Amino acid sequence: MRPMSEVILSLRYVFVIAVFSALIYFCYTYRADLLYSIKNHYPVFGLLIVLSLLHLLGLAKNFMLIIGFKGAYVSVLNMWSLSSLLNYLGPFQPGLAVRAVYFKKNNISVPQVFLATARQIHINVWMGIGVSAFFLMFSEAGYAKLQICLASIFLLWPIFLHFLSKAIGHIQIWRKFSLEDLLLFKLSCTWIPLLLYALVAFMFFITYLSYEADIGFAEVSVLSVVTKLSGIAPITPGNLGVQEAIIVLTKQLSGLSTGDVCGIAFLIRVSHMLACVFMYFFTLVCIRVIAAKER
Repeated sequence: MRPMSEVILSLRYVFVIAVFSALIYFCYTYRADLLYSIKNHYPVFGLLIVLSLLHLLGLAKNFMLIIGFKGAYVSVLNMWSLSSLLNYLGPFQPGLAVRAVYFKKNNISVPQVFLATARQIHINVWMGIGVSAFFLMFSEAGYAKLQICLASIFLLWPIFLHFLSKAIGHIQIWRKFSLEDLLLFKLSCTWIPLLLYALVAFMFFITYLSYEADIGFAEVSVLSVVTKLSGIAPITPGNLGVQEAIIVLTKQLSGLSTGDVCGIAFLIRVSHMLACVFMYFFTLVCIRVIAAKER
C-alpha cells in the first residue's frame, strides 16, 4: 500500500496537469482573442507592465521592512524578481528557496526568512479582508451581508489576537503574530500592502475599462483582491490557471465574452512576467555597474 504522502503528491501532480491542460485548451481555443488583446490594447498592456514594476518595488520593500534587512535595495529587487520567475517552475512558491539562500548569505537565518514570509502573508490576508469590505460599500449589486461579515472579521481579528497573546504570550514565536504585528509593528508594513492592493485594483480596472466592460470599480477591486490572495499559497506553478480561472468564472460580472475575459487574464499575466524579466536584468546591470565603480 502506497504511503499517504505519495498519494497526495500524485494527486497534486494530476491536478497541476489538469489545470495546465485546461489552460492550454483555452489558449488554443481563444488564440485569436489573445492576439487581439496584444494588438489592440497595447497602450494598456504597456501601462500594465509599468504598474507591475511598481508592484515588484513595493513587494520587495515591504519584505525588507518586515525582516529588518538594511542591505542594498537594488540587490533585493534582483533577488525578488528572480524568485518571482522561479515560482513558475513549481507549486507553493519554489522561489522562496532563492530568498532563503540570499538572506542567509546576509546573516539572516532560514527560519527568520520563513517567519517573515508568514508575517507578510498574515498582514496581506488581513488587509485583503479589510480592503474587500471597504470596496463592497460602493457596490450597487447588494453584498451587504458579505460586507458585514468581512468587516467583522477585519475588526475583530486584531482584538482576538490581543486576548490570545495574553493567554499564550510566553510563546516567543507568537509575539510575531500579535496585535502589534498588524497595527503597531512598523506602520509601513501595513500601509505598503494597502497601497499595493489599490495598485492591483487600478490595474484590473483599466484593463476591464479598455474592453468597455459593464462593471464597477468596487466589483473589479474585490476581484483583484481575490486573485491576489489566491497567489499567496499557489497550488500551481506561479498560480497559473487559478488566477485566470477566477477571472473567467466571474465573467458574468462584466458582461464580457469568454474570449474577452481570457484576453484580460492574458494581459495581466504576461505583463507581470515581462515586468519580472525586465526588473531582473535591469537590476543585474545596476549591480554590476555599482560593483565596477567600487573597484
